[in-house]
Order: sequence, then structure tokens, then C-alpha cells
Amino acid sequence: MCALIANPTTKNTKRITFSISTTDCSHGGQKRFVPRDLIEPLERYKAVVYSGLLRFDYFKELGDGERCGTVEEAFEVR
Repeated sequence: MCALIANPTTKNTKRITFSISTTDCSHGGQKRFVPRDLIEPLERYKAVVYSGLLRFDYFKELGDGERCGTVEEAFEVR
């Protein structure tokens, strides 16, 4: 999985919950939620490209079509 993650908040972020659509981007469909701890905190107002493995077989569960995703939650560094 590869995704651009942006932090528009005023606090550094350490953990996110990312959602991926279970159907093609043009069809609204259900979402699969994926919590991820970032290797390093994402500083406020910065963006980073995340590239990594998911905890499930993407192609088996979501297929090989294009999927859309978004960060649903972000957790600040304490």
C-alpha cells in the first residue's frame, strides 16, 4: 500500500486510522479500517508518503481494482 498522509492539525501525530473502500472508487461501498502506528511522529502541517504492508491480504479481500482511502482518525503524540 502506498498513501500520502498529511497532518493539517497543530499537533504532531503518531497513530492514524486509515479507511479503504471495499469497492471501486466510483461506487460508495463499505470501508475497511486499518489502524497504523507511524514510525516517526508526523509533524504538524507536514505530509509524508507511507509505503508499507497491510495486516491482511489486500488482493484477496479487496480485489485488484483501484480503491480510495482516507485518514479517519489521527492521534497526537503525548
